[in-house]
Amino acid sequence: MTTSPGEFWVANIPFTNGQASKKRPVLILWLDGFDVVVAAVTSAAPRSQTDWQKHIYLQF
Repeated sequence: MTTSPGEFWVANIPFTNGQASKKRPVLILWLDGFDVVVAAVTSAAPRSQTDWQKHIYLQF
């Protein structure tokens, strides 16, 4: 199975305290060898200055 930028996958996203994680949807941004750069997909509003909001409209 191959992974391509633009795909949605489910990943274990760790909590900020590092004690646990939760399965969340992610958008594959790009691949670099064995590294994958993703953006977490959420309906939650930004909670800190490092969070940012981007609206993506999907057509099916």
